[in-house]
Amino acid sequence: MNTREVAPATSSPAMIMLIGRALLGILIGTTAAWAFVPADTAQAVIAIALPLVAALTAWYGGREMGAAAAIAGALWFGYAHTAPHFHTEIAARADVILTLAVLVVGVLASELANARHRLRRLRGDTVKR
Repeated sequence: MNTREVAPATSSPAMIMLIGRALLGILIGTTAAWAFVPADTAQAVIAIALPLVAALTAWYGGREMGAAAAIAGALWFGYAHTAPHFHTEIAARADVILTLAVLVVGVLASELANARHRLRRLRGDTVKR
Protein backbone atom coordinates (compact mmCIF):
# COMPACT_ATOMS: atom_id res chain seq x y z
CA MET A 1 0.00 0.00 0.00
CA ASN A 2 1.40 3.35 -1.03
CA THR A 3 0.94 5.99 1.70
CA ARG A 4 2.45 9.17 0.38
CA GLU A 5 2.03 12.39 2.25
CA VAL A 6 -0.08 14.91 0.35
CA ALA A 7 1.11 18.48 0.66
CA PRO A 8 -1.53 21.02 1.63
CA ALA A 9 -2.96 22.99 -1.28
CA THR A 10 -1.70 26.29 0.13
CA SER A 11 1.95 25.30 -0.22
CA SER A 12 1.80 24.26 -3.86
CA PRO A 13 3.70 26.42 -6.33
CA ALA A 14 0.50 27.10 -8.28
CA MET A 15 -1.23 28.50 -5.20
CA ILE A 16 1.78 30.65 -4.35
CA MET A 17 1.80 32.01 -7.91
CA LEU A 18 -1.94 32.72 -7.70
CA ILE A 19 -1.55 34.63 -4.44
CA GLY A 20 1.43 36.55 -5.80
CA ARG A 21 -0.45 37.52 -8.95
CA ALA A 22 -3.46 38.63 -6.91
CA LEU A 23 -1.27 40.76 -4.66
CA LEU A 24 0.41 42.34 -7.67
CA GLY A 25 -3.01 43.08 -9.14
CA ILE A 26 -4.08 44.72 -5.88
CA LEU A 27 -0.93 46.84 -5.96
CA ILE A 28 -1.60 47.92 -9.56
CA GLY A 29 -5.25 48.78 -8.87
CA THR A 30 -4.35 50.71 -5.72
CA THR A 31 -1.62 52.64 -7.51
CA ALA A 32 -3.97 53.51 -10.38
CA ALA A 33 -6.66 54.80 -8.03
CA TRP A 34 -4.27 56.84 -5.91
CA ALA A 35 -2.45 58.29 -8.92
CA PHE A 36 -5.43 60.55 -9.58
CA VAL A 37 -5.72 61.96 -6.04
CA PRO A 38 -3.15 64.78 -6.28
CA ALA A 39 -4.40 65.87 -9.71
CA ASP A 40 -7.98 66.40 -8.50
CA THR A 41 -9.25 64.64 -11.62
CA ALA A 42 -12.98 64.41 -12.42
CA GLN A 43 -14.78 61.27 -11.29
CA ALA A 44 -15.83 60.38 -14.83
CA VAL A 45 -12.24 60.25 -16.03
CA ILE A 46 -11.22 58.05 -13.14
CA ALA A 47 -14.26 55.81 -13.65
CA ILE A 48 -13.10 55.22 -17.24
CA ALA A 49 -9.40 54.87 -16.42
CA LEU A 50 -9.69 52.24 -13.68
CA PRO A 51 -11.41 49.57 -15.82
CA LEU A 52 -8.85 50.23 -18.56
CA VAL A 53 -6.06 49.62 -16.05
CA ALA A 54 -7.77 46.39 -14.98
CA ALA A 55 -8.07 45.27 -18.61
CA LEU A 56 -4.41 45.98 -19.32
CA THR A 57 -3.44 44.19 -16.14
CA ALA A 58 -5.46 41.14 -17.19
CA TRP A 59 -3.98 41.23 -20.69
CA TYR A 60 -0.42 41.05 -19.40
CA GLY A 61 -0.90 39.28 -16.06
CA GLY A 62 -3.93 37.05 -16.37
CA ARG A 63 -7.43 36.82 -14.97
CA GLU A 64 -6.43 36.91 -11.30
CA MET A 65 -4.37 40.07 -11.63
CA GLY A 66 -7.06 41.83 -13.64
CA ALA A 67 -9.85 40.95 -11.22
CA ALA A 68 -7.73 41.97 -8.23
CA ALA A 69 -6.84 45.27 -9.90
CA ALA A 70 -10.51 45.94 -10.67
CA ILE A 71 -11.63 45.20 -7.11
CA ALA A 72 -8.84 47.23 -5.51
CA GLY A 73 -9.40 50.12 -7.92
CA ALA A 74 -13.14 50.20 -7.18
CA LEU A 75 -12.59 50.07 -3.41
CA TRP A 76 -10.07 52.90 -3.48
CA PHE A 77 -12.26 54.84 -5.90
CA GLY A 78 -15.08 54.70 -3.35
CA TYR A 79 -12.73 55.73 -0.57
CA ALA A 80 -10.72 58.51 -2.19
CA HIS A 81 -12.85 59.90 -5.03
CA THR A 82 -16.38 60.05 -3.64
CA ALA A 83 -17.78 62.50 -1.10
CA PRO A 84 -16.97 62.54 1.76
CA HIS A 85 -13.40 62.02 0.61
CA PHE A 86 -11.16 59.64 2.57
CA HIS A 87 -14.01 58.10 4.56
CA THR A 88 -15.32 54.56 4.31
CA GLU A 89 -18.89 55.69 3.74
CA ILE A 90 -20.30 57.10 0.53
CA ALA A 91 -22.89 59.84 1.01
CA ALA A 92 -24.59 60.13 -2.38
CA ARG A 93 -26.54 57.32 -3.99
CA ALA A 94 -25.13 58.25 -7.40
CA ASP A 95 -21.59 57.75 -6.07
CA VAL A 96 -22.52 54.29 -4.77
CA ILE A 97 -23.88 53.37 -8.19
CA LEU A 98 -20.77 54.79 -9.89
CA THR A 99 -18.47 52.83 -7.57
CA LEU A 100 -20.37 49.61 -8.27
CA ALA A 101 -20.24 50.37 -11.99
CA VAL A 102 -16.46 50.82 -11.79
CA LEU A 103 -16.24 47.43 -10.08
CA VAL A 104 -18.49 45.57 -12.52
CA VAL A 105 -17.04 47.15 -15.66
CA GLY A 106 -13.51 46.60 -14.37
CA VAL A 107 -14.07 42.90 -13.72
CA LEU A 108 -15.83 42.43 -17.07
CA ALA A 109 -13.14 44.34 -18.95
CA SER A 110 -10.40 42.31 -17.31
CA GLU A 111 -12.17 39.04 -18.11
CA LEU A 112 -12.71 40.03 -21.75
CA ALA A 113 -9.12 41.17 -22.14
CA ASN A 114 -7.83 37.94 -20.63
CA ALA A 115 -10.10 35.83 -22.85
CA ARG A 116 -9.00 37.74 -25.96
CA HIS A 117 -5.35 37.36 -25.02
CA ARG A 118 -5.71 33.59 -24.45
CA LEU A 119 -7.57 33.16 -27.75
CA ARG A 120 -4.89 35.09 -29.58
CA ARG A 121 -2.15 32.92 -28.06
CA LEU A 122 -4.02 29.70 -28.93
CA ARG A 123 -4.49 30.74 -32.54
CA GLY A 124 -0.93 31.96 -32.85
CA ASP A 125 -1.93 35.42 -34.04
CA THR A 126 1.00 37.73 -34.44
CA VAL A 127 1.55 40.91 -36.33
CA LYS A 128 3.45 40.12 -39.50
CA ARG A 129 5.26 42.95 -41.19
